[in-house]
Amino acid sequence: MKNLLWLLSFATAAFATRVHAQSCMAADTASVRVIARVQRIVTGTTKAVQTRAMLHLPSLAASQVTLVTDESSCVRARQAQDSLVHATNPSSPRQIPARALYVVKLGTYNAVVDPGPRTEGNVMLGFFDPDWTYLGSIPVYIGLP
Repeated sequence: MKNLLWLLSFATAAFATRVHAQSCMAADTASVRVIARVQRIVTGTTKAVQTRAMLHLPSLAASQVTLVTDESSCVRARQAQDSLVHATNPSSPRQIPARALYVVKLGTYNAVVDPGPRTEGNVMLGFFDPDWTYLGSIPVYIGLP
């Protein structure tokens, strides 16, 4: 019994360390959908121009929209996302659990998706300026979990 408790404690600690260490979601079908949505906004015309203006985003080439995978950028994105959660939901937990996010670089701007909370496969895609000031959010479909 003592060995089983030790094993469970070790497994829990190993899992928690692995989850904490991973801040970036890897490229997958959902990231392709997020990048495509961001590309339509920053490169498109008509409705995309309205969305781009509403979010104060620059017009960019599609090649300037890339998935971020470096740990430090994703940690910074999670800090910005957590600050936003605390500002908009005062009853949120003081310490929000670490989780991996989709982070997209669009020129010098950033977009962030927390793939956890979904409504019929939709999540909120948050936009931040180069200083990580929140600009606004729009829904994006990334698929069902």
